[in-house]
Amino acid sequence: MSRSFHLFAFALVMSLLTLFGCAPSKVNDDQIEVVADEGLAALRIFDFTSAYKSLSRIQPELPQTNPRWEEITFAYAISCWHATPPDPEKTKIAVDLFREILNSDANDGYKTLSTMALARIKEVSSSDGDGVTDLEQARALYESVQKEHPTGKAGYQASLRLAQSYVQLLTPESIQQGLVIIAAQIEKDPVDPWAAVAYQYSGDLYAYYLNDISTALDCYLKADEIGMANASRADVYLWGMSMWAAQLSKDALAVKLWQRIINDHPRSIYGTMARDHLKDYASSHPDEAVEIPVIKTW
Repeated sequence: MSRSFHLFAFALVMSLLTLFGCAPSKVNDDQIEVVADEGLAALRIFDFTSAYKSLSRIQPELPQTNPRWEEITFAYAISCWHATPPDPEKTKIAVDLFREILNSDANDGYKTLSTMALARIKEVSSSDGDGVTDLEQARALYESVQKEHPTGKAGYQASLRLAQSYVQLLTPESIQQGLVIIAAQIEKDPVDPWAAVAYQYSGDLYAYYLNDISTALDCYLKADEIGMANASRADVYLWGMSMWAAQLSKDALAVKLWQRIINDHPRSIYGTMARDHLKDYASSHPDEAVEIPVIKTW
């Protein structure tokens, strides 16, 4: 099983290189669009050097009246935050920019993302370079997003990050607290696609931190009903679920999952392994007439 929560790195994974000691060259007003598009396109493909070279030329002097100010400013703030190597000064710039977005007329989407970014900075790094994090402040910011967006993507992202702020303490009590937060979000919004992410993350916590594969299996089955968060790894998830089912002596479920792996993911390495398990099971349970699908790789 993968750690599905890491699917929620989502919009905050961008980076920026340093200035190399040179002042960025200026651009004319009629070049702003071109330079902005170059920078944002570079960020989308994780070409951090090119992105920085572009965005740093336009954002510092870009007025808030520019129709693309919020888009460019948020991207530039993310880049400053994720500069390599980590730089407290750039983190401070990022914090100031996120706060500037919050105090502006930017749309709600950018304000929500900025609040989430500020929370994450408080959680994992220092905004003033003193090396001190502030979990309580981070949690308060996540909770503010929860309050503003009780359902939907933003609500789930805030809840999952809030839960992770407890889980990372790695005590049974803190992990249970994280699970309570996730369960509350699912109860508020059970049909959102992000509920699958929440169920998978909960399943991982139960299986790998609390040694409770029965509840973990239940969580993954619910995620499967909604649609797994990462469909390209469905064979991996189904295989893990089948192993849990077998360990729990839920033979009928294990057989069903093995058959599904073979039929739905014939090119997966788990297809052959599932067929081997089916053969063994059929051999020891001849009265059940277990169907063993043929692996079709064409």
